[in-house]
Amino acid sequence: MNFHAFQQAFLNQITQTTSETTEIDPLIRVLEHDTRMTPHERLDIYVRDYRGRLYEVLKEHYPETYHYLGDDDYLALFTAFISACPPSSYSLRYWGEQLPDFCEKTAPFNQPELVDLIRFEWTIHDLYDGEDVSVLSSDALSQIDPERWMDLCFQVIPCFKLSQAESNVAALWQSLNDEKPVATQAVDTYLVHWRKDYMVYFRDLTQQEWDCLERLNEGNSAGELCEFLAKDIGDEAAPQIFIQYLQSWINDGMLQETPFD
Repeated sequence: MNFHAFQQAFLNQITQTTSETTEIDPLIRVLEHDTRMTPHERLDIYVRDYRGRLYEVLKEHYPETYHYLGDDDYLALFTAFISACPPSSYSLRYWGEQLPDFCEKTAPFNQPELVDLIRFEWTIHDLYDGEDVSVLSSDALSQIDPERWMDLCFQVIPCFKLSQAESNVAALWQSLNDEKPVATQAVDTYLVHWRKDYMVYFRDLTQQEWDCLERLNEGNSAGELCEFLAKDIGDEAAPQIFIQYLQSWINDGMLQETPFD
């Protein structure tokens, strides 16, 4: 066995779910024997270390999912996931990103509340180290001519994500984080995540506010958003509700500083 073949066989071996592979015999013949451990035992050290490290990485990315499932069920999820989606990069920053989609398509992990929780946790993980920008302030808006307001377009910060769920996932995540049990409920949920001052925040939204934020994120102007709201609440109430939403988004730090000149 040449060195390249040895490297490939070694890699294949440590990424297998069991030690029973067709390549193990050539590897064993190459590895040295001594009185302390057999070649099989030497190889198993690397197998255990590789899988143990990945187990800890996935647990770090999804800590409340681990608490929700418990040791045995989380180990079963990890074992199935690593077999289907082993790491493909030297960096483990994004390993685990495929877990929500994997669970959604794979029984017995495709329960809606579990998939929602996993997506929720990945969003927190993903937004944590995103790009920093200056945020929009109320003072900056006060300098704008009121006649221009309906033409203004606002931009969300880069560390921002809208999502939907089929359960009360925000309450579930918070209860797991606080170690206070809460019953899961099947309910249509509208969520926003954003990062501010190195912390990722989230909150439930009404469908109306979620739809407004989605349209704002797509580039709709203030006037277009008021027209959208007017379809539900009338022309008179729409500007007032939009201003309330806008002030809340500014106070939360969801909108980035934008030159309106």
